[in-house]
Parts: sequence; C-alpha cells; structure tokens
Amino acid sequence: MPRKSLEEKEQLHRNKIDLISAAESGGDWKKTAIELNISRTTAYRWIKDGVKPDARGGNYRKKFNKEHVDFIISCIEDDNTITLHGIKQKFELHFPQLSISKTSIARHLDLSLYTLKKLRFDPEEANCEINKIKRKEFAEKYLKFQSENRPICFMDESNFNLHISRTEERSLKGTRCTTLAAASEGSNIHLIGCISNLGLIYYEIQRGAFKKEQACHWMKNCLRQARIKHDGPVIMVLDNALAHSGIEVLQLEEFNDFHILCLGPYSPMLNPVEHVWSKIKAHVKRDISSLKNQILFQQGKDLSIIDYRTGILEKITVDRIKTITSDDCVSFISEIQKNIGDMLNMVNTKF
Repeated sequence: MPRKSLEEKEQLHRNKIDLISAAESGGDWKKTAIELNISRTTAYRWIKDGVKPDARGGNYRKKFNKEHVDFIISCIEDDNTITLHGIKQKFELHFPQLSISKTSIARHLDLSLYTLKKLRFDPEEANCEINKIKRKEFAEKYLKFQSENRPICFMDESNFNLHISRTEERSLKGTRCTTLAAASEGSNIHLIGCISNLGLIYYEIQRGAFKKEQACHWMKNCLRQARIKHDGPVIMVLDNALAHSGIEVLQLEEFNDFHILCLGPYSPMLNPVEHVWSKIKAHVKRDISSLKNQILFQQGKDLSIIDYRTGILEKITVDRIKTITSDDCVSFISEIQKNIGDMLNMVNTKF
C-alpha cells in the first residue's frame, strides 16, 4: 500500500477534527462521516479516542543494556591494549544472540568516559620492594639535607640530533602530514649540566657520548664551579649513570668535603634537570623547524654536510641553554616536593 503524502495526511487530520467536533456538538456525526467518506468503524474509533497529540521521543526498545556495557568495560579493564575488533569478537561469543558493530562499541566506550590514549610502558621492576625502599631512603636523606639548609645541586645529561622534532603537526583533513627530514641524523650532541636554586651552575656540550675520563673531568670542573657559586661545598644529586664518576672524584682531597646523593632507581621525577632538558628540547624543535631550509639546502665552506648541520644544532642548543634562568631552576626544583610524600610512603611510581 503506497504511503500517504503530506497533503493527504493533513486532510485526514482535518477530517478527524471535523468528525469529532460534530459528535461533541450533538450533531449527526454519521452523516458527517458519510460526507467525508470515512467508514463507520474508523469514525467510532476516532470519536472514542478523541484528538491525541502525536507521540514524540520517549522510551523505545534498546537491544544494548547495562549488562552489555559492563561487559565491554570489563574487556578494557582486563586488557587495555585490546582492539575494537577484539572486543567485538569477545562480545559476540559471550552474547551470541546479539551482533554489534565496532562503531557502537566505540560510542558506548566514549559515553562511559573510556577514551583512546597514547600507551605508556611501566618497567616491570620500577615498583619492586627494593626499589621503593631505595627511593624512600633518597627522600629521607634529601629532606635531612634540606632541613640543615645545605645547598643542593642536581646533575643530569641528555642528547640531541637533527631528527628531534615535534610528533604532531596540522594538515588538511584527509591528507597526510609530512615534512622533509635530513637523510642522516648525524652525530648526537651530548649535553651534561648541573643546576641549583642559584640557576645553571655548569654545563658542557660535545659530539658523542661522555666517556668515563671525560665525565670525571667534567665532574671536577662542575664541583669547582659549584663551590664558587655557593661559597662552599654542596650536596650533588646524581643518577646512577654519573654516580661512579662522582665517587672517584670525591676521593680527591680537593673535593672530600662534598657529598654525593644518588637518586633512587626509576625516579626521574625527583631530578629537576629533566624539566630543564624538556624546556630546551621544546625550543630546539621549534628552531630546527624554522631553520629547516638553511639546514637541508645549504652547506658551509670546507665542511661536510654532517659537520655543517651538526654545527648548526650545537649553536641552537647552546643559545637555548643560556635562556635557562634562576627562576626556572627554582620552579623546577620545587616540583620535587610534590613527589617526596609518595616516595616516603612507598607509593608506586607512574611514568
């Protein structure tokens, strides 16, 4: 049976109103029904039911209920790396009478506030009992030195290369976001530095990693600068990579009044120099992007391509190191206090 047009539906509604009005006013509704070509059965029903507003919205039958949503969430809780396809397979095995699309699964997860995020890895030994005890011991010693008002310096190292860049950019919808990159990342630029509440104490930059002898030489220079700036010996906070060099240097008579405090395992949040590197790298990424044409399409006189490009990277890095202020260092060091309580209470760390 063909569907009625909008005009036909409107006419039918007007006929219904006319018929009901005739019945309510005591008129001859049967005669009106004949004139409007309405069957007696339909006329009876219209008069009995009266004029009702069209139903809109309201409850409707849903095949997906709370039990189904809870099952999907349990799949995520059991394995947060599971894909929508994997959830769909598990769902249809558990509820064989239902079929659901991956789009519906994603929608219900969004409504339950489960969103897609970048996956982070927690090292399996990061929160073992021994490491949590070591982090607690570091926190106790740090607070002790702090209460004695002894100057504390923090050391760390990092590296840069020409492939350092932002991982997210913008492009027109439906197109890939691409950019030119150097064919070779070149030599790594290694940066090792030390900060305190007075600001940047000392740093060195070189191509390639710091060997043991170079690290010992750097440590001597750094301790001398720290003594000058703080007018006396300081507490040097190091990670395990630098600790061996520091212990050897402290055996020298010149530095036997210094003290080394080793960071606990898996505790980068307790080293404010990490924040310094993050700030420098953010600026370096921006500078490399703005100087891309100079880096890729020019070459210095009597220099290889790698030497020319590495030289630019060194200059950018040094310029950005000099922008680190004492206020930056004070702010970064104060961030430690947010994590000290968790270390004392042996709370699991998150990365």
